Amino acid sequence: FPPDSDSWHADRKDDFKRFRYAVGDVISDSCKVLSATRCLEHAYGTLSSQLPAFAADTANQWRPVEACVFCMRQMVSSNDPAFFTADVVSKMMQLLPTLPAVGELTNTCIRTVGTYANWLNRNPEGLTHMLTFVSQGLANDATSAAASQAMKHLCDACSEHLADASTVSQLIAMHVNTISLPLHCADRVDLIAALSFVLSQLELPSILPAMHAVADPLITKLSGYLAPADGARHSAPTEVANLLEQICALLRGVSPTSNTSSDLPQMQDAPHPCVQMLQELWQVLAAVFAKHGNDSRVMEKLCRCYKHTARNCGRAFVVLVPQLLPQVTSWFEVHPHSCFIYVCNVLISSFGDTPSLMPAFSEAYQRLSAATFRLLSLTSTIAENPDVVDDYFELSSKVLTRTPSLLLESPPQADGSPSLLVTVFQCGCAAMHIQHREAGRAVVRFFDCLLSQCVETRGMTSVSPASLAALRQLLQAHGVHLVTALIRSIAGVLPHSRVRFLSPVLRKLIRIDPAASRAWTESAVGAISSEVHADGATLVAALFSAEAAEDDKVISNATDAFSAACRRKRVIT
Repeated sequence: FPPDSDSWHADRKDDFKRFRYAVGDVISDSCKVLSATRCLEHAYGTLSSQLPAFAADTANQWRPVEACVFCMRQMVSSNDPAFFTADVVSKMMQLLPTLPAVGELTNTCIRTVGTYANWLNRNPEGLTHMLTFVSQGLANDATSAAASQAMKHLCDACSEHLADASTVSQLIAMHVNTISLPLHCADRVDLIAALSFVLSQLELPSILPAMHAVADPLITKLSGYLAPADGARHSAPTEVANLLEQICALLRGVSPTSNTSSDLPQMQDAPHPCVQMLQELWQVLAAVFAKHGNDSRVMEKLCRCYKHTARNCGRAFVVLVPQLLPQVTSWFEVHPHSCFIYVCNVLISSFGDTPSLMPAFSEAYQRLSAATFRLLSLTSTIAENPDVVDDYFELSSKVLTRTPSLLLESPPQADGSPSLLVTVFQCGCAAMHIQHREAGRAVVRFFDCLLSQCVETRGMTSVSPASLAALRQLLQAHGVHLVTALIRSIAGVLPHSRVRFLSPVLRKLIRIDPAASRAWTESAVGAISSEVHADGATLVAALFSAEAAEDDKVISNATDAFSAACRRKRVIT
């Protein structure tokens, strides 16, 4: 650091940090040429020569020492056997905790210890000492971020060495002691992720009690914010969201390894500890929705607890699906946050092949669809709810991929209104023109997936005859609306950069029914200004030419040219 670094403003600090990243890359590349051990020996020699002056004037001479430590941090190796047995690494690791806490030196030393976590895994003799050194940094605001990240690296790389009862107790006590410290939420999440690596190494019967030791202080604090009482403490959505994020870190991080207890007959059918903990938290999490259901950030953190547990636990999570599906569906009906739809997407992605869950998935999808259509019943509200559009059509695409009959064979409604398939199709046509990029891509992917069900491969389709018949009937009745939406999007409703994503949908329509697709395209082009009728005729000729049937680029080039012509003439305003 330059001599005036203490007076820098935030932008100058960020610029210097980026410069250091570039220097670090150069040092790492040099180690690949010269070997990490050789570079370390040179840097450690330079560091040793700086120590006498540093000892005489720590306040003014810390910068050269810190620079040496920073350089040594970049000299780590992951595959050089000589590096893991080099005496210079051991000397450096013994030196770092002894350096005085001044300036940025302690921060860099702590980060260096975290970077050398793999070396400590191979040389665990000093691991306990290093954990103590790193954990001390949690008490200082200037080093807490570095300490939490270093703790995460150490527990990840060295979890097998830390899984004895005594060390686990010390780590949990460290976590409990930090609850009273003013740490940032991200630092707390890193600490819990660190503990999760270690808890995963325990014997299966010991994992849940250890998880409780970590989570219980958080749950107690969360319950306090949810209690029906007056005062600012009991209406703190930010604190609730932060606590949910920490609980989520535990539920997503604890993943029991294959240890001796799992081989015992009585343990083979034991529930996943994260599933057990989520079951025990069920009422508390329901209370979060009851109090903060209208807060999108809190609901996003709440849903992360469910979806990350589902991904972490795999098939073990299936026991919770019948309970979770109707719960998040009813929540969406009250407060239509897109994160509830995404939870259902995760569940159908993981368990859509489970026959016993089909009734639950069918009911949930129908109820989510009905609530979504109510929300998006007016064209203006489609643009105002891009997240719901995005997640709903991603869910619909997932339904088509995993259980297509849920949508394709949906019956007409009891009140005589169209079937779910028709309504989703119409909603997609209306949402085709949404300007939000990700939501628009989700709509296009839905239609691409829908039409793929109708495309034959080697004379066969991927859906049942009943589904295929329903889809063909749908296209006959409503295909013109889809083509009209596509042509208007290409002509200028959507940005030109998104036209390339629309061409594959047109191509599949043409492949399914060339004659009808030509009539639909001619009608859609004719509905646009007469200024581009000639360009439209060129488009139609190209789309249905023999060359287009052989080369997909013909369709892409034709739609691109038509789009450019319409935009030049500004026929869509």
